[in-house]
Amino acid sequence: FQGVKKNVSVTTSGLVFTVYPLVVFILSPFIGKYMPLIGVKFLLIAGCFVEGITEILFGFLGDIDDHLTFVSFCFLVRSFTAVGNSASSTAAIAILSHTFPEDMSTVFGALELFSGLGFMTGPALGGFLYQYGGFKLPFLVTGSMVLAVVGAVYWVLPPERAYHDESYDKEKEKKIETGSLLRTISVPGIFVMAITCIFGSMVLGFLDPTITLHITSLNKNISPQKIGLIFLLPAGFYALSAPLVGYLTDKRLKARHVIVSGAFFVGIAYLLLGPSPLFWSFIPRKLYVVLIALGGLGLGISGFLVPVLSDMHQAGSKAGLSETMGTKTVISGIFNSCFSIGSVIGPTFGGFLTENFSFEWASTIFGFLLLGLGLFLLLFTVCESRSRKSTRI
Repeated sequence: FQGVKKNVSVTTSGLVFTVYPLVVFILSPFIGKYMPLIGVKFLLIAGCFVEGITEILFGFLGDIDDHLTFVSFCFLVRSFTAVGNSASSTAAIAILSHTFPEDMSTVFGALELFSGLGFMTGPALGGFLYQYGGFKLPFLVTGSMVLAVVGAVYWVLPPERAYHDESYDKEKEKKIETGSLLRTISVPGIFVMAITCIFGSMVLGFLDPTITLHITSLNKNISPQKIGLIFLLPAGFYALSAPLVGYLTDKRLKARHVIVSGAFFVGIAYLLLGPSPLFWSFIPRKLYVVLIALGGLGLGISGFLVPVLSDMHQAGSKAGLSETMGTKTVISGIFNSCFSIGSVIGPTFGGFLTENFSFEWASTIFGFLLLGLGLFLLLFTVCESRSRKSTRI
């Protein structure tokens, strides 16, 4: 709304939102590499602090009258918010990996439960605050909430030394503590899981610019409130199923098997979303089919995404990477980076395909891409298993 008042083009507004994940994508791996030297807890606190302050500052940008100044500060403030997120998110993932090495997927699934709840309640809360307090109030409230987290993190988390390795030596910290970014991403299992993480994030964002138009094409009389509820359907199923999937991955199932199953599941869900023109002879183009597909999509994303972090650590361990804090922070940086770039590619790719073909064919193409990825992951897992067996012999 402020962009319209300031005569900001749609393209420029899109770039303002895009700069955030791009900065996270670029910075996260390097923050992960040098995090042990700077401090894991320090970067979590500092990142949250920067996020909170810049979130509050963004609320005051509406007071800027000059067009160029307004746009420039939008880019600047969003970029600094992204810097804070790069630090806080990477540190949070690293702390998770260090504190719960045997229950990584369970804890990550629990975190995704709250992320999903935040995703569902955020727009409603923001709209409510905007209605009663204008443009500033949503940013003032959310920024203040993030700053409140800073105090909680400072008092709840243990001291910085708790995140040092047992072999920690101050004089040799550069050799012992920092992981190799190039060596880590060169591990085949980690590289493949990084690509999987990108696709997992794409699955979440692919529908953002297109699903509303598709729903209205199936039911022209549907209310905006119902569209909003439908839009939240995959996030709700994802949030509710993520903790269970994480627990089963840690206690009962192998992470890679869950990921492969999730890839096939989301691929099939995307084929049903249109539904695909290939299925029109026996699957009706009805809204209830879309609702079933969206629910299945949420369930599939849990299996596709939740075990990825755990699998990356397992792949690194099998490849001989040292299980130090340095390695954990590098993997955390790679994970955060890949998830962020996927959130840019997903909506862009979805919008491009829908504009040049149709929603039905766009979801079909992406569905087959996901099925292809699932097949590749299956073959990669089989080859990886055979390679380890031959090495033992």
